[in-house]
Formats: sequence, C-alpha cells, structure tokens
Amino acid sequence: NIGFGEKPFIISEIGAGAIYGSRDQLNGYWSEEYQAELLRLVCNEVTSNSKIAGVSLWQFCDIRTFQGPRAMTRPRCFNNKGTFDEYRRPKAAYITVKSIFQAFNTKAQSNEFAKISTSALKSDNGITIISTPVQRRDGVFDKGYLDSHNSHCKFMLKNNPSLVFIGDSITASWGDLLDEKFKKYTPANLGIGGDWVQNLHWRIVNGVFDQINPKVIVLLIGTNNLANGFSPEYVVDGTALCLKALLQKSPNSKIVLMGIFQRNKLGDDIRDKVDQVNMKTKLLANNKNIFYLNINDKLMDEDGLITSEIMPDGLHPAEPGYIIWADAITPIIEQLFKRSL
Repeated sequence: NIGFGEKPFIISEIGAGAIYGSRDQLNGYWSEEYQAELLRLVCNEVTSNSKIAGVSLWQFCDIRTFQGPRAMTRPRCFNNKGTFDEYRRPKAAYITVKSIFQAFNTKAQSNEFAKISTSALKSDNGITIISTPVQRRDGVFDKGYLDSHNSHCKFMLKNNPSLVFIGDSITASWGDLLDEKFKKYTPANLGIGGDWVQNLHWRIVNGVFDQINPKVIVLLIGTNNLANGFSPEYVVDGTALCLKALLQKSPNSKIVLMGIFQRNKLGDDIRDKVDQVNMKTKLLANNKNIFYLNINDKLMDEDGLITSEIMPDGLHPAEPGYIIWADAITPIIEQLFKRSL
C-alpha cells in the first residue's frame, strides 16, 4: 500500500523496558514479564510472517543513557530495554526470545533439508546400512557437511577430473601433494573428515559421478566406523555397497580400493579389526574394474609399528606417509589409465 511492492521488510528496532528482578504476574510496566510478553508477540509475528525478512531487537543489554529531561523518566536513568542487564544477567525475555528463534532455526533447517532423503539398505549378508549425510546429535543434518559435499560436486563439474580420491580425513589431508603427484590427471579430492561408510555411500549416490565418469577412483573408508563401535562385517558390507554405487553411477571407471591404514599402537583392539576388514575387502576386488591395494607393510616398520614421522597422531599420515602412498599407487594408476585409452 505504501509502494514498496515485494521488497523485503525489516523491523529495524523493537523493544520493551524491564528492570532486572522486577516481577509482576499482571505484566506491569518495567516488569520482566511485561518485556518478555511484548517480545514474545513480536518475535512470533516475525517468524510466522513470510513477508517480514528480519528483526533487530533493541537491545542486548541495559546501558546508562544520556543526560537530559528524558533520562529522568527512565528508572535509574538507564535504557532498560536489554534482554540482559548491565551486568549481563539474563532477564525472562532472554529465555523467551532464545526459545522462539531456536525453534525457528530448526524449522528453517528442516525445510532446507526437506529434499534430502536417507535410505536403509540391506547388504548381501543381511546387514542394514543407513545411507545418510552426517547428522548432528539433535537429528538435524549437518550444514557444514552438506556444504562440503556441494562444494565437491561443483568442483567436479567445473574441472572434470579424470582421477578422484574419495574418503574421510585421511584422504582430505592430501593437501597440495595430491596435485603435485598426480597433476597430469587433474585430480579431485573428495575427502571429508569424520566420514563413515554410510555417509560416503550417501555422497556417492547424491553426487555427480554420473556426469563426470572419471577414469580412476581411489576409495579409502572405514577407520572411523571401527573407532566408533561398528563391526568389521558392517564396514566390509558398507564398503561393498559403496563400490556398487560407484559403478552404478560411473560404470566405466576403474576403482582402486585401499586397505584401511593400520593404527600405530600394538595391542590396540582396532588393529585386529583393521586386519579383519582388510582380509575381507580384498576379496571385493575382481581385477577388472575393482583393484585392491594395501600399503600397511610399507607404512610399518619391522616391528609392526608406524613411526611418528610417518603417522604423528597414530591415524593420519604426515607428508612422508603420503609420499609412500603416492609411490605405491602411482604404477597402478598409470596402468589403469593405459587400459582406458
């Protein structure tokens, strides 16, 4: 009606004064109840009205106001509209506003992720694998994870890599060395820290491999599952589903399946599980479009340990470890590229 059409509307300032500790069940002026009720009405209107783009509450905390006649009408000569007092003690309005916007953010994220689907898959051995992106503890999909996935997809579409490394933080930590060692193949690094087999499967299914069809894919996954209580059988079957999904999306690709890197502590329960997984995932290779490579013998010394120079934290290789990996896999990659010519 006033000529602004469909432009976003922002409430730039709204507030109500309250004295910290002043309570009144009848919501009298300057009481915490009065302030909380007014802000409740405003914030509910803002979050439920799609034509309102935002609101700025006046203000964070109480402050001493300027001297003058107006100051004399304000209790304590303060601007008392803060949801905290001048000592940063929260008033009742703080809890009210916080709860409204927390609920709003959860709803907004639910709408944003409404198109994201998860799926329950049965492996050939009857194990149920939930293909899903990473979720926070409150069940909401992790936005940072989805942003990383989307960034990877955009990179793939823009650069059309012929060599792709995909996995968890061990893959993600290649850094510049990946380009240095494999530059002629225009490599892409699709590693995301903390990934489990079920997360990786979701990324494959919801990725762009079918639009890129890289000649060679290097897959390393599973160590985070073992460290978080999943059985070796779960990791093996989850890895098999990832391989199946990759070949469905990119049937002409050759896949190098890496054995999980060993931990560097003898007697660690995970070491036994790593060996169990690697013994079984080796059998997934058919030497036609899936090839297996285990470099643990190159990472470990004669006592079966991995030195701190190779793997400082016992999990992630340092540069010498990645050089060992690069030296071991380069002949295989070169041979696979020759096959694809």
